Parts: sequence; structure tokens; C-alpha cells
Amino acid sequence: MNPHCLICESSAILSQDNAKAVVQLLAVLNGLARDWQSSQPPASGQNADEPMVEMLKLVTGAVASATSALRASDAFIQDMHTYQFGAFTCLCLRCGTRFDAIDP
Repeated sequence: MNPHCLICESSAILSQDNAKAVVQLLAVLNGLARDWQSSQPPASGQNADEPMVEMLKLVTGAVASATSALRASDAFIQDMHTYQFGAFTCLCLRCGTRFDAIDP
């Protein structure tokens, strides 16, 4: 059952766990995009690697970039929990009310 806001009855509720997952996903996607953007294919005629070797280099770089981006997002997630959620577990995206989820 999805929680509803205690004030405005909105169903646009974000839990701490869901917010953390969204931030981690965006951090990883940002890291992958930055790594992909920075890797330039070799100009034709230069000593280009085999296609599979080039693909493995790209994947290895992307995984390393995503891992470091995930670690870097920890401070942001901690700040988000402290300043957006406080001691509560849910945040209403419509009116801004913070509350704890009610177990059925």
C-alpha cells in the first residue's frame, strides 16, 4: 500500500530509501556519461585496437567511473537525509510535509 500525505492526502510521497536509490542511479548515470564523453575513438589510420579490446576498455573505464561516482554521492545522500528528511522517513512532494510511514 502506498502511503498518503497526512496533510494534503497526496500520493506523491518519497521515502528515504527511494530518494537514496534515485540519487545513486543518477550519480552512476552521470559517471557513465562523463566517461563515455571523455573517451574519444582513435582517428582512422592510427594504430587502432581490435573492436573487442576497445569495447572492453570502454566498459572497464565506465565501471570505474560509475564506482567512483557512487562513492562520491554518499556525502550528498547524507546531507539529503539530514536536511530534507530530518528524523522522518517520508517526504510529501506536494506540500513538503515530513512524516514517518505508518505500518498497516
